[in-house]
Amino acid sequence: GGALRDIEPVLARARKELPRGTFIWMRGQAATMTSSFAGIGVGLVTASMQRASVPHVRYVALSDPGATTDVLLAWRRGDDSPVLRNFLGLALDPAPAPA
Repeated sequence: GGALRDIEPVLARARKELPRGTFIWMRGQAATMTSSFAGIGVGLVTASMQRASVPHVRYVALSDPGATTDVLLAWRRGDDSPVLRNFLGLALDPAPAPA
């Protein structure tokens, strides 16, 4: 199962025991995906996101293996972190043409 499915019951139990006025928020990829797609009906995600096992989300593969889409990237001006440089190097490297 996915991490989200595993962590939700833990968070639910912990919330019951919190002192008044204290809150727990889940952060990260699964939480972002859950809030991003709430109420839209359809969203496009990478195949790796299926591991998130988000409740009430059904993953359906595209039937056209040659399908493409534009991807937009944004980052902070002046950010010269090695992690960003590495990510941009991978993201901007053209993928090989489908066989």
